Amino acid sequence: TMEQISSRIIWIVEDNYGNIDYSSLMSISREKVGGLIYFGHNTEILKKTFQGIIPMILPVNNINEAVLLAGAMAEEKDVVLFSPANGLKEDIEKRRIS
Repeated sequence: TMEQISSRIIWIVEDNYGNIDYSSLMSISREKVGGLIYFGHNTEILKKTFQGIIPMILPVNNINEAVLLAGAMAEEKDVVLFSPANGLKEDIEKRRIS
C-alpha cells in the first residue's frame, strides 16, 4: 500500500501482539513516512524498529487519540494510513473488513 501512495504518509499503527516483523517496511518508511503514531499492548518492537528511520514517532492510548493527533500532524496532501499490524482473521472480521 505504501508504495502506491505518492504523498507523505502519517502512519497510525496498532500492535497488540509484539511479534510483527516490520523490517520489510524500513526502506519505504524512510522514504515516505513523516510520522508514526502507535498504540497497543506490545509496541516495543515497532518503536525500536523505526527509531532513526521515521522522523516523528509518538505513542497514544487508542485509535481516537491517534486520529486526532494525525489530523494535527498532517499537512495538505498528506495521507493518513491506519495499519492494524496484523492480518488475523478474527481481527479482520471484528472490524468488518473483508
